[in-house]
Amino acid sequence: WNEPNIYPEWGVYPINPEGYVELLKAGADAARAVDPDVVLILGAMAATINLQPADAAPGNSLSDLLFLQRVYDAGGAPYFDVVAVQGYGLYSGPTDRRMHPRVINIARHQFIRDLMVKNGDGGKPIWISEMNWNAAPEDVEPRYGRVTEEQQARYLPLAYARLQQEWPWVGVAATWYLKRATDAWESNRQPEAYFRLLRPDFTPLPAFDALAAFMTGPGASGD
Repeated sequence: WNEPNIYPEWGVYPINPEGYVELLKAGADAARAVDPDVVLILGAMAATINLQPADAAPGNSLSDLLFLQRVYDAGGAPYFDVVAVQGYGLYSGPTDRRMHPRVINIARHQFIRDLMVKNGDGGKPIWISEMNWNAAPEDVEPRYGRVTEEQQARYLPLAYARLQQEWPWVGVAATWYLKRATDAWESNRQPEAYFRLLRPDFTPLPAFDALAAFMTGPGASGD
């Protein structure tokens, strides 16, 4: 599942961590019956600061921190091996060290880590399933913040370097995204289009080249 703590990913229903645990348990039991060694990933939670979900969509969401605690309270811990989160920088860069539950930045997953430790689950890793900065042009709504393509190219390698140096419990961090099959998002001026690393015709953006250099340059670990 993806982002079960927000609309529309949870459908047109109030956000329901306890209901999600029921779904999680059914899926985990079925998967483990086929493969006892399967790795089960908690549905990646969207970073949001809403403290109380609305009764119905649209705009229905619940803080990722509250959502995860309620998953633990509902007995969900045995049914996942990895906690997945989204790791967008939005309006600040990869070196932002502010920590506040109502600040959404690259470091927010440290609160998730604290909750995992508090609930006796510190042995599990965190996977960041989506991470990037949005390089939307000036005529596109900056729904996810706005950086230049050059800033995006600087920020992504810095983010990966910080993950490697400071957060050993992060096992995977995936940049979202490589490319779309068509230019529909760009033609419709959707801000989601500008997280891309390649244009639909495979033309690389500066961030693609910067990540390639980071992964293959001096000191690259290969991890």
